[in-house]
Amino acid sequence: MAIAPPDPGLKGLMRGLSSPLPTITALDPLPWVGGLPVVDERLRWEKLKVFVMGGWAALQVGPTARNLSGARMACERIIPTLIKASLA
Repeated sequence: MAIAPPDPGLKGLMRGLSSPLPTITALDPLPWVGGLPVVDERLRWEKLKVFVMGGWAALQVGPTARNLSGARMACERIIPTLIKASLA
């Protein structure tokens, strides 16, 4: 039985790309707790108007922030803010 070579997948695609975190943190330093940024209740990095989801939203969303339930909860906070901003 032949073993297929590993597929580079996402790791191969991401090679050479850097994380936006150092740039964002330099532009607007936020307090951090346990390695997580303290964002507002709308999951927004206030001054930059950047929204976060997943692990970065864990302080506001809770322990489910990294799964589908957490993604839904994050969307319920972010989308009304985006809609309100687009109507203004």
